[in-house]
Amino acid sequence: MAWAPSARAASAAARAAFNKYAKSIEPAGSAMIKRELAKIIRDENDEFGFLDDNEFGPFVKEAWAAAQPDDEAQVKFATFAPWYDGFVAHLD
Repeated sequence: MAWAPSARAASAAARAAFNKYAKSIEPAGSAMIKRELAKIIRDENDEFGFLDDNEFGPFVKEAWAAAQPDDEAQVKFATFAPWYDGFVAHLD
């Protein structure tokens, strides 16, 4: 399942999701690790049921690459927001 990140500005929903899930890197809300991104996907999948169990791992791997982690394997909000907005649009 592929989706194109949204070209629109970062949404308030993207900021809220980032702040809710990005807790491992200090200060909290400064960056996100792969496990936290996977948690977003898992929570949305639990609600909307768009992935089977065997699709989850590949979907997370693709999402992680799309969110553009840096050399320290962290995703900053600037690259998370377009990914998240595209992800939400994909769910709709």
